[in-house]
Amino acid sequence: MTRVQLHNRSVELVQQALSKCGFHVQAGGRRGGPPEAAGRFDLIVEDLTVAVRVAKRSTFPWSVMVAGKRYSYQYHGHRWNLHSHGSTRLRPDVWVFVAAVKPARFFVVLGRRVRGFYTLTLREPSKTWLLACENRWETIRELVAARHSRAA
Repeated sequence: MTRVQLHNRSVELVQQALSKCGFHVQAGGRRGGPPEAAGRFDLIVEDLTVAVRVAKRSTFPWSVMVAGKRYSYQYHGHRWNLHSHGSTRLRPDVWVFVAAVKPARFFVVLGRRVRGFYTLTLREPSKTWLLACENRWETIRELVAARHSRAA
């Protein structure tokens, strides 16, 4: 499966999960959606923009220096790219990070939480803040409710 196919399949999975939660979901980006979101966001949920990123499980090196001595490790995990053509200016309301394992794992994060990051890494095992965002679809519901209360 190519990266594009993997991404498109992940967007479909996210769209299905959001529909099951009762959200009105439409395709963004090149697949349709409002003109202001064209080419930038994967999904439009209610009036929120959603960017989906997918990562396969991989192994990556990590090294630290302690008291002048360097220690090298091989970590397993997922690493999501948050940039587009080298720019981190993409500002969705919500990011959905998909860990491409069976079954897929979804991490739902507010857009303002990850601004400025170039990549986001989930090492295994880990006690990162990202684990608290796993399957937190209610984050979207809370954001929609907050946006509607401000408009009223």
